[in-house]
Amino acid sequence: MLNGVFALSQDTGHPILLLLRRRLAELATCELLLFENYPSWALVMPFYLMSYIADNSALPLRPFRRIVRSIRAAISQSFGLRLLAVRPFETLRLYCDLDAIYHVAGEYMRGETVHLLSPQDQVVLDLGAHYGLVSTKMAASLSASSRVIAVEAHPSNYTVLKRNLELNHLTNVRALNFAVAPHAGFTTISNTDGISTHYTLAKRSEKSVPASRVPCYRLSDILELLDVDQVDLVKMDIEGLELEVVQSSFPALASRILKLDIEVHQFHDLAPMSDILRSNGYAVWAKRA
Repeated sequence: MLNGVFALSQDTGHPILLLLRRRLAELATCELLLFENYPSWALVMPFYLMSYIADNSALPLRPFRRIVRSIRAAISQSFGLRLLAVRPFETLRLYCDLDAIYHVAGEYMRGETVHLLSPQDQVVLDLGAHYGLVSTKMAASLSASSRVIAVEAHPSNYTVLKRNLELNHLTNVRALNFAVAPHAGFTTISNTDGISTHYTLAKRSEKSVPASRVPCYRLSDILELLDVDQVDLVKMDIEGLELEVVQSSFPALASRILKLDIEVHQFHDLAPMSDILRSNGYAVWAKRA
């Protein structure tokens, strides 16, 4: 029997047009969320998102990127972390920064992960849970007897994740603080631009970048740690390590994981990722992020 996997790839086509189209749709959703919660910030959000467009490598604005990033960081620090009621979409409440609100908007525009759930699903892993948007949605969608495991590597993100799970009184979700990697032990994660969703494995050349040393586990180790024989759905968004983790996990885990939702950060990773999964009996669908 075929398993199912849903892999998200990067957009293809003209990069500037695709970027503008996606940003406009996300901006409209962000504005709706902000008007419901913090109306005065709805005027600021367009400038905040425009900074990402100006910072894009497809545009000839390299000399101004440091200035753009400084302005964006100042706006983000001014907003800080605030409680967001996810109206008009549903009744969940989440602590978010501006970048998390942007991701909330994207999730409610697309909502792929939750749509992959079945009512009978009992065990779900959220690898790269960030502040817990997807985890809270999945936990709220499943029965009280189900288990949602939210794994977040960075300590500060993990703290917000725990607050969001407690805020929504969800009893079927558990948060864990470690990284998922192709090896077990310890690893160092860093952030070069201050965005809470952009923590990655630190590079040796980034000595001036603040970093955190965290424990890391292989996917097979996590299943053993949780005493789980079978996982109904694995959502994986681990900032570029997805292919390495899949390569180190299959074929050993093919019979234990029924569905995957994988965010592929590099377009050139999509073909080898698809090949590995298809060779292990999965049906593969790819969709633009």
